Amino acid sequence: MAAARLAAAALLAAAGLASAADPAWPPAPATQARIDALRRTLGDPATTPEARQAAREALVRLLMNPAAKDSPPVAPMAPRASAVPPAPGKVPVPGAVPRPPLSPVAAPVPAPLPVPDGKGGTVVPTGRTAVDPKTGATLVETANGWVDPAT
Repeated sequence: MAAARLAAAALLAAAGLASAADPAWPPAPATQARIDALRRTLGDPATTPEARQAAREALVRLLMNPAAKDSPPVAPMAPRASAVPPAPGKVPVPGAVPRPPLSPVAAPVPAPLPVPDGKGGTVVPTGRTAVDPKTGATLVETANGWVDPAT
């Protein structure tokens, strides 16, 4: 029991030290005023694109670390290709790499069409029998159409 209390106390102390390293939020009033001024600059339609970009970068720095002073902006990373280009001098030849074999797929069997039952309705054939959608009765095929064996 004492070991569990000691472990809990150590955990709380470690959490307290970890939160002390985090920046304080909300920021100081001067920093909050600077953030508001940058937001107004971004929202002003008369601001030039260069001033808007500079305000955007300064606002990002302040939001990430309110204690940060005006520091040089971080240079964006250079764009890179999304695919590895082929080696110079080697042109890929179409058909040089064999295609994988296709899996055999049988053609789908079309569903049977509904057939009029002679009484103003239709039946849906399901092979040697049919089902009447109105009643759900199973009908048997005869030479002249479909017959309900129950009748």
